[in-house]
Amino acid sequence: MKYNIGCGKDIREDMTNVDRRKWDGVDHVMDLRNWDLPDDSAEYILASQILEHFSPGDDLFAIMHNIWKTLKKGGRLEAFVPDARTSVFTFLPDHQSYWTPIFVNALVDTNEYQSGDFEFTVELLEEQKDKVGISHNDDLHFILRKK
Repeated sequence: MKYNIGCGKDIREDMTNVDRRKWDGVDHVMDLRNWDLPDDSAEYILASQILEHFSPGDDLFAIMHNIWKTLKKGGRLEAFVPDARTSVFTFLPDHQSYWTPIFVNALVDTNEYQSGDFEFTVELLEEQKDKVGISHNDDLHFILRKK
């Protein structure tokens, strides 16, 4: 299974499109804070322009934990967020977290702040972001793989 979480109007034909609003093409209506996707069901989750809308406290940790539970072993989360070092989009009023490579690494390395049972490997793909059609040129692009 492949999920496109927080998809908005960016509908992907080869994925289950998940959003809190029932836009045309959304397959599953769900607020990411009230996660109901099945555990160990996904080999891939796309989160493009959505994670920055959650605070770095409980909401974001809970979402990351739920992503980890939903991914199969070896599954991956591919994410695009405004890069706080370069993006003018970082400081929009509805953005609650500010993303840098240091923040990505800290988020996945601070298990004492979560349930302590999820582990990811981190791959930052800054050099490839110009080649990806779904990204702004000043986005931070990263992949987390479930161990």
